[in-house]
Amino acid sequence: MAQFIDTFTTFLFQYIVVWMLLGAGLFLTLRYGFVQLRRLPEAFRAMVAQQSAAVGGALTPFQAFMTALGASIGTGNIAGVATAIISGGPGALFWIWVYGFVATAVKFTEAVLAIRYREGEGDTLRVGPMYYLRDGLKSPWLASTFALVAGVGALTTTPFTQPNSIALALDSVF
Repeated sequence: MAQFIDTFTTFLFQYIVVWMLLGAGLFLTLRYGFVQLRRLPEAFRAMVAQQSAAVGGALTPFQAFMTALGASIGTGNIAGVATAIISGGPGALFWIWVYGFVATAVKFTEAVLAIRYREGEGDTLRVGPMYYLRDGLKSPWLASTFALVAGVGALTTTPFTQPNSIALALDSVF
């Protein structure tokens, strides 16, 4: 059974998930006219501009950028790059850069959807994939399924990734 699961997950991620993510990123890159390059100067200007105090609980552009980076870059990404280079050699770094470039269009799309379908009540702001799946796609069952899977994933996989990476680093040092 373990061999079947290993074979199935390898097939799923090597031949389906990776190509779907790369394809979606490439499609969105072309659809938005290389938004990663067109809006880069504007992004840098907004990030380093004189920051005013946050109004009504909103984040400044720099705070929003740092929050997004904190949510996107973590121990798993750092350990993942190291693992990819060890497993695939320096060529893996090229493909990480390629995917990182097209994934920027995916992240842009996610940010636009999050702004479009967010809900606010007083000082509380609710936003995320659950809301644009429910309101944008008009699919409450998909939104609930996503929330359930994300919740289970956050409780089961995330707490194990960081301690595992730390333990492997300490084991290699000592």
